[in-house]
Amino acid sequence: MKPILRECQSMAGEILIIEDDEVAREAIVRSVRSAKLSFNFVEKEDGLAALEYLREQAENDDEPPAIILLDLLMSQMN
Repeated sequence: MKPILRECQSMAGEILIIEDDEVAREAIVRSVRSAKLSFNFVEKEDGLAALEYLREQAENDDEPPAIILLDLLMSQMN
């Protein structure tokens, strides 16, 4: 993931992390933070919470996340 993060160093905004495993979610946050990027982090523990968050952002005309990192195998979404 580090090479990808280096490409993002000139970006700013928000990273949405969608992961149902708390340990994995924390590891992702630590890894991204270690790259010292100018992003705010939003963490959601499942796909339903993430969809609700994205709907609220759209309704408020907020900027969508610059990056979305997600677990493809989540219990509520499969």
